Amino acid sequence: MSSELSPEAIFSVAKVMIRLLSARLLCFLALIMTFGLFSWALWAGTWVSFAAAGGFALSVFLPVLWRTITKGDVHGHHD
Repeated sequence: MSSELSPEAIFSVAKVMIRLLSARLLCFLALIMTFGLFSWALWAGTWVSFAAAGGFALSVFLPVLWRTITKGDVHGHHD
C-alpha cells in the first residue's frame, strides 16, 4: 500500500491553508489598525476623529460579521 500524496492534493491543501491564514491575518491586522485609530481619536479628542475611527471599524468588521452570520459559523467552527 502506497502512502504517496499526489501534487494536486498537496496543492489543494496548501491553497486552503494560505486562504485561512490570510483571512485570519487580515482580521488581526484590521483589529490592530482599529485600536490605533481609536487611540488617535482619544488623543485628538474631537468628534471627527471618533467618527473616522468608528467608520473604519464598521467598514472593516461588518463584512466579517455578515459573512459569519450568513455562513452559520456563529461559534467559530464548521459542521
